Order: sequence, then structure tokens, then C-alpha cells
Amino acid sequence: MLKKLPTKLPTKFKTYFWDTDFEALNPQKHPQFVLKRLLDHGNTPAVRWSLKHYSKQDIKNLLTSTRDLSHLTANFWTKQLELNPTQVLCLNKPSTQPLWKH
Repeated sequence: MLKKLPTKLPTKFKTYFWDTDFEALNPQKHPQFVLKRLLDHGNTPAVRWSLKHYSKQDIKNLLTSTRDLSHLTANFWTKQLELNPTQVLCLNKPSTQPLWKH
């Protein structure tokens, strides 16, 4: 990460972290979780905040290391950052191998 992250998120983003203890959430300790949640569920101010505090490389790293983004979000950022869609895990087909036999 090239940019220094704050230790707290603006309270206006609390709604995007419904399943966590928002007051204890530290973007410096959980940068990918925060970025993933704001890009996937956030509104325009949340995305602007993310772009101010995270680098484009951070977003690229996220796209190429997680399957946890919606197809819509992954596709948007893949086009914005001119990535090869085959590198973006969310856009690749999941393995067709079953985990166990029925």
C-alpha cells in the first residue's frame, strides 16, 4: 500500500459494515476487508474515499487475490484499471471439481 490509511472510518460508512464492530474496525489492520466492502457495497462517497486512501495498485491486488467481489464490481474495476479479465479471480469460472462425492 502506498498511501497511509487512517485508523478509523468515517461514521457515514457504518452501514456497509453491518456485520462487524464498526468502532473497533481499523482500516490499517484490515485494509483489504475495508477496501473490498467499500468497493462492493459502497456509494459514490465511499468509492471516492477509497480512491483517496488506497492506490490503484491496491485495487488491482484486491481484484487478483479474492473471489469475494460481486461480478458487477469486479467487471467495473477490471475495465477501469485495464486489467486482463483472466487475472481477476471473481470473473473466472469456479472449479467444477466437487469437494466430495454425493
